[in-house]
Amino acid sequence: MHSRNEYLKVLRGRYLKAKTKKEKSQILDEYCRNTGQARKYVIRKIHPG
Repeated sequence: MHSRNEYLKVLRGRYLKAKTKKEKSQILDEYCRNTGQARKYVIRKIHPG
């Protein structure tokens, strides 16, 4: 769980800096593939607000 949260912190920075929808989608795909979590769940966790 701790390592997953660390990984999310790293990807959150990349996701928020990504300019195109395609880049953001690739980042989400990578996280979902590596952790096995659902895409919608990850989207909610990535957004700060």
